[in-house]
Amino acid sequence: MDISTVAARIKALRQAMDKTQAEIAAATGIPLPTWKKYETGDREPGAASLVAMATTGVDLHWLLTGEGDLWRQNSYSLLPDILERIKNKAPAPKGKKKYAAATATKLNAAEPTADVNVELLAAVIDSVEKTERHSGGRLAPAQKIELISSLYLKVQSAPL
Repeated sequence: MDISTVAARIKALRQAMDKTQAEIAAATGIPLPTWKKYETGDREPGAASLVAMATTGVDLHWLLTGEGDLWRQNSYSLLPDILERIKNKAPAPKGKKKYAAATATKLNAAEPTADVNVELLAAVIDSVEKTERHSGGRLAPAQKIELISSLYLKVQSAPL
């Protein structure tokens, strides 16, 4: 398979995961028509879509340049367990899983050897979402992920 373009590498990612376009779009939260355009090269992913794609464990450097390996070489194998533990801890609004995945990905990139405190991450996501609902405002997904990550790291490093 020729993987000389971003579009070809996006398709290769999906095929490596043995998913249909609909399945990978649903798993990443990227609308199906948008995913199809990424695979055909009619559109290139922006930052929010790249963050969503990173939740699969793909190495974004490879995705964008073709250099290196398809999969990141850190603890992404723990991500499904983290998401399952968050889901089991407290049933949540529809978007919680998406933000948990993207935030855990961001945290893994910042500190690949650190364990994610699942209870703390779930509490931070809950707090941010409650604040959004209470204020009536909405953050863009990338801003929300950045806020959740920053708060998590701040609280985690705070002395008891």
